[in-house]
Amino acid sequence: MQIQILLQTLVVPFFISVIAFRYLDERHALAGMVVAWLVSYFWILGKVPFVPQTAEELLWIFMGVAVLSRYFLQKNTFQYSLMGMFLAAIAAISWPVLSYEITVQFVLEMLLFVAAGSVVVVFKCRSDRPALLVVMGFTVLSLISALSGSLLIGQLAGSVSGVSAIYVLPEIRRYFRQKQMQDKTFSVLMLLYLLILYIARVFAEVELYVVIALMTAGLFGLFARKNTLLILTALMYIVSVAIMYSLGSDSSYY
Repeated sequence: MQIQILLQTLVVPFFISVIAFRYLDERHALAGMVVAWLVSYFWILGKVPFVPQTAEELLWIFMGVAVLSRYFLQKNTFQYSLMGMFLAAIAAISWPVLSYEITVQFVLEMLLFVAAGSVVVVFKCRSDRPALLVVMGFTVLSLISALSGSLLIGQLAGSVSGVSAIYVLPEIRRYFRQKQMQDKTFSVLMLLYLLILYIARVFAEVELYVVIALMTAGLFGLFARKNTLLILTALMYIVSVAIMYSLGSDSSYY
């Protein structure tokens, strides 16, 4: 069981992304990463959900449409499309709760995620280590989700770390600098980060202050141009994990 989880979450997506990194140019980098992630994603779910029944089954549609938009839409149009897809995904994830009961707190939390998504779409990442930010964010989100009692959400988040890990190399070694993670790829992955975080909040009931800390760290990373700010972002993630660990994990799994 543990070996299967490791293969699904890290090993398989990493090696597929290595192949994509080696043979695809920058224009096709996002498509290669998404294909690598979808292999892991469908394996984790145990099926291909052509008709999504649960929140996490919606994610592949978001990523698939994002890739198609990358090829067929201009930069400004792509941003509007990306925001529209994000809003649609938030609405679809929220619908089971909203259809049962509408509360002020839930609506405010939903709007908080919408605002965070707007920041990701509107502002360009200023950090010269975007892939490192993505890997840090999804790794911490994976740990938080697992500690909260959702192995499934934890695996889905962890698989994005596996896919993105190869792109950390260009940020460390000058030899690979011609294949850095592009802004559009970073934006798509950060929106996916927010969607999985939202699912973790709504269905795995991760504590709100932990969610806010993870969201703040992810958005703060957008502007972490200097190493000092990058270290501060990492510390925010570490504190989030420490808080969640101190709360203890749930015995039930979503």
